[in-house]
Amino acid sequence: MKGICFKEPMFLATVEGRKTQTRRIINPQPDGDIYKNSFGYFDAHRGSKAKEHKPKYKFGETVYLKEPYFLVDYRGGLINSKCGKTVIYKYGTRHENNKGIWKNKLFMPEKYARYFIEITGVRCERLQDISFDDILKEGIYEEKNIHSGRLWYFSDKKHYGGSVNPHETYADLIDRIDGKGTWDSNPYVWVYSFILKK
Repeated sequence: MKGICFKEPMFLATVEGRKTQTRRIINPQPDGDIYKNSFGYFDAHRGSKAKEHKPKYKFGETVYLKEPYFLVDYRGGLINSKCGKTVIYKYGTRHENNKGIWKNKLFMPEKYARYFIEITGVRCERLQDISFDDILKEGIYEEKNIHSGRLWYFSDKKHYGGSVNPHETYADLIDRIDGKGTWDSNPYVWVYSFILKK
Protein backbone atom coordinates (compact mmCIF):
# COMPACT_ATOMS: atom_id res chain seq x y z
CA MET A 1 0.00 0.00 0.00
CA LYS A 2 1.23 3.52 -0.81
CA GLY A 3 1.57 6.25 1.81
CA ILE A 4 1.06 10.00 1.63
CA CYS A 5 2.53 12.85 3.69
CA PHE A 6 0.84 16.03 4.87
CA LYS A 7 2.20 18.94 6.89
CA GLU A 8 0.80 18.84 10.41
CA PRO A 9 -2.08 21.36 9.91
CA MET A 10 -3.23 19.50 6.80
CA PHE A 11 -2.85 16.10 8.48
CA LEU A 12 -5.11 17.25 11.31
CA ALA A 13 -7.60 18.81 8.87
CA THR A 14 -7.74 15.46 7.05
CA VAL A 15 -8.42 13.35 10.14
CA GLU A 16 -11.01 15.91 11.30
CA GLY A 17 -12.78 15.61 7.93
CA ARG A 18 -12.22 19.27 6.92
CA LYS A 19 -9.72 18.40 4.16
CA THR A 20 -10.94 16.11 1.38
CA GLN A 21 -8.65 17.15 -1.46
CA THR A 22 -4.93 17.58 -2.08
CA ARG A 23 -2.85 18.91 -4.96
CA ARG A 24 0.53 17.40 -5.86
CA ILE A 25 2.88 18.96 -8.42
CA ILE A 26 3.38 16.83 -11.54
CA ASN A 27 7.05 15.95 -11.81
CA PRO A 28 8.47 16.39 -14.33
CA GLN A 29 6.27 19.18 -15.65
CA PRO A 30 4.98 18.76 -19.22
CA ASP A 31 6.52 20.54 -22.18
CA GLY A 32 3.69 23.01 -22.70
CA ASP A 33 0.13 21.90 -22.03
CA ILE A 34 -1.41 18.56 -21.05
CA TYR A 35 -4.34 16.95 -22.78
CA LYS A 36 -6.48 14.04 -21.60
CA ASN A 37 -7.86 11.26 -23.73
CA SER A 38 -9.34 7.84 -22.95
CA PHE A 39 -5.83 6.43 -22.41
CA GLY A 40 -4.50 9.02 -19.95
CA TYR A 41 -2.75 12.41 -19.73
CA PHE A 42 -0.19 13.40 -22.36
CA ASP A 43 1.97 16.34 -23.45
CA ALA A 44 0.02 18.36 -25.99
CA HIS A 45 1.41 19.06 -29.48
CA ARG A 46 3.82 16.09 -29.46
CA GLY A 47 1.85 13.75 -31.71
CA SER A 48 2.77 10.09 -31.42
CA LYS A 49 5.79 10.99 -29.27
CA ALA A 50 3.68 12.63 -26.56
CA LYS A 51 4.94 11.76 -23.10
CA GLU A 52 2.34 10.23 -20.78
CA HIS A 53 1.92 11.60 -17.25
CA LYS A 54 0.66 9.08 -14.68
CA PRO A 55 -0.74 10.03 -11.28
CA LYS A 56 0.84 8.36 -8.24
CA TYR A 57 -2.54 7.44 -6.75
CA LYS A 58 -5.47 5.88 -8.59
CA PHE A 59 -9.23 6.10 -8.23
CA GLY A 60 -10.45 3.66 -5.57
CA GLU A 61 -6.99 3.15 -4.06
CA THR A 62 -6.55 3.11 -0.28
CA VAL A 63 -3.56 5.15 0.98
CA TYR A 64 -2.16 5.41 4.50
CA LEU A 65 -1.24 8.71 6.15
CA LYS A 66 2.41 8.98 7.14
CA GLU A 67 3.31 10.88 10.32
CA PRO A 68 6.19 11.23 12.79
CA TYR A 69 6.24 8.38 15.32
CA PHE A 70 8.45 6.41 17.68
CA LEU A 71 8.29 2.97 19.28
CA VAL A 72 8.45 1.97 22.94
CA ASP A 73 7.99 -1.34 24.69
CA TYR A 74 4.88 -1.95 26.76
CA ARG A 75 6.71 -1.09 29.98
CA GLY A 76 7.41 2.42 28.68
CA GLY A 77 11.16 1.92 28.41
CA LEU A 78 13.40 1.74 25.37
CA ILE A 79 12.56 -0.62 22.55
CA ASN A 80 13.17 -4.22 23.62
CA SER A 81 13.15 -6.89 20.92
CA LYS A 82 11.96 -9.50 23.45
CA CYS A 83 8.67 -7.77 24.22
CA GLY A 84 5.91 -6.06 22.29
CA LYS A 85 6.12 -2.52 20.94
CA THR A 86 3.62 0.29 20.99
CA VAL A 87 3.57 3.27 18.66
CA ILE A 88 3.59 6.86 19.92
CA TYR A 89 2.41 9.51 17.46
CA LYS A 90 3.32 13.18 17.27
CA TYR A 91 0.43 14.87 15.49
CA GLY A 92 -2.53 15.77 17.66
CA THR A 93 -1.19 14.13 20.82
CA ARG A 94 0.31 15.27 24.12
CA HIS A 95 3.72 14.13 22.83
CA GLU A 96 3.95 16.70 20.01
CA ASN A 97 6.43 18.94 21.87
CA ASN A 98 8.96 16.17 22.52
CA LYS A 99 12.17 16.96 20.63
CA GLY A 100 14.59 14.69 18.86
CA ILE A 101 12.76 11.38 19.26
CA TRP A 102 10.65 11.19 16.13
CA LYS A 103 11.28 8.85 13.24
CA ASN A 104 11.07 10.54 9.84
CA LYS A 105 7.51 10.26 8.54
CA LEU A 106 8.77 9.69 4.99
CA PHE A 107 9.87 6.20 6.02
CA MET A 108 6.86 5.27 8.16
CA PRO A 109 5.72 1.74 7.22
CA GLU A 110 2.07 0.93 6.66
CA LYS A 111 1.93 -1.37 9.70
CA TYR A 112 2.26 1.63 12.06
CA ALA A 113 -0.36 3.80 10.33
CA ARG A 114 -3.49 4.80 12.24
CA TYR A 115 -5.35 6.65 9.45
CA PHE A 116 -6.24 5.72 5.88
CA ILE A 117 -7.91 7.56 2.99
CA GLU A 118 -9.62 6.30 -0.14
CA ILE A 119 -8.99 8.16 -3.41
CA THR A 120 -12.37 9.13 -4.88
CA GLY A 121 -11.22 11.29 -7.79
CA VAL A 122 -8.13 12.11 -9.85
CA ARG A 123 -7.70 14.90 -12.37
CA CYS A 124 -5.06 17.29 -13.72
CA GLU A 125 -5.16 21.09 -13.82
CA ARG A 126 -3.08 24.22 -13.36
CA LEU A 127 -2.55 25.16 -9.72
CA GLN A 128 -4.16 28.60 -10.05
CA ASP A 129 -7.30 27.07 -11.59
CA ILE A 130 -8.43 26.00 -8.13
CA SER A 131 -12.05 26.98 -7.47
CA PHE A 132 -13.47 28.47 -4.29
CA ASP A 133 -15.23 25.18 -3.50
CA ASP A 134 -11.96 23.29 -3.92
CA ILE A 135 -10.15 25.75 -1.63
CA LEU A 136 -12.61 24.71 1.08
CA LYS A 137 -11.95 21.04 0.27
CA GLU A 138 -8.22 21.74 0.72
CA GLY A 139 -8.93 22.58 4.37
CA ILE A 140 -9.04 26.39 4.18
CA TYR A 141 -11.69 27.75 6.52
CA GLU A 142 -13.20 31.09 7.47
CA GLU A 143 -13.40 32.80 10.83
CA LYS A 144 -14.90 36.11 11.75
CA ASN A 145 -12.48 38.52 13.39
CA ILE A 146 -13.78 41.50 15.42
CA HIS A 147 -10.92 43.70 14.17
CA SER A 148 -10.54 42.74 10.52
CA GLY A 149 -13.83 41.09 9.59
CA ARG A 150 -13.62 37.72 7.80
CA LEU A 151 -10.26 35.95 7.72
CA TRP A 152 -9.32 32.66 6.04
CA TYR A 153 -6.96 30.16 7.69
CA PHE A 154 -5.41 26.76 6.99
CA SER A 155 -4.47 26.00 10.59
CA ASP A 156 -5.98 26.55 14.02
CA LYS A 157 -2.59 27.96 15.04
CA LYS A 158 -3.41 31.54 14.11
CA HIS A 159 0.15 32.49 13.22
CA TYR A 160 -0.41 30.39 10.08
CA GLY A 161 -2.50 31.86 7.28
CA GLY A 162 -4.92 34.64 8.04
CA SER A 163 -5.87 36.51 4.88
CA VAL A 164 -9.05 38.31 3.86
CA ASN A 165 -8.84 36.40 0.55
CA PRO A 166 -9.19 32.59 0.50
CA HIS A 167 -7.06 32.29 -2.66
CA GLU A 168 -4.24 34.22 -0.93
CA THR A 169 -4.46 31.90 2.07
CA TYR A 170 -4.22 28.85 -0.19
CA ALA A 171 -1.32 30.44 -2.10
CA ASP A 172 0.48 30.97 1.23
CA LEU A 173 -0.16 27.33 2.16
CA ILE A 174 1.15 25.89 -1.12
CA ASP A 175 4.26 28.10 -0.94
CA ARG A 176 4.96 26.78 2.58
CA ILE A 177 4.57 23.20 1.37
CA ASP A 178 6.38 23.29 -1.98
CA GLY A 179 8.60 26.35 -1.66
CA LYS A 180 8.29 30.08 -2.18
CA GLY A 181 7.09 31.00 -5.66
CA THR A 182 5.16 27.77 -6.27
CA TRP A 183 1.81 29.56 -6.57
CA ASP A 184 3.21 32.20 -8.94
CA SER A 185 4.83 29.55 -11.17
CA ASN A 186 1.36 27.96 -11.66
CA PRO A 187 2.52 24.38 -12.32
CA TYR A 188 0.35 21.50 -13.45
CA VAL A 189 -0.86 19.48 -10.47
CA TRP A 190 -2.64 16.23 -9.79
CA VAL A 191 -5.86 16.90 -7.89
CA TYR A 192 -6.75 14.00 -5.61
CA SER A 193 -10.14 13.90 -3.90
CA PHE A 194 -10.49 11.48 -1.01
CA ILE A 195 -12.49 10.36 1.97
CA LEU A 196 -11.19 9.30 5.37
CA LYS A 197 -11.76 5.59 5.88
CA LYS A 198 -13.41 4.71 9.19
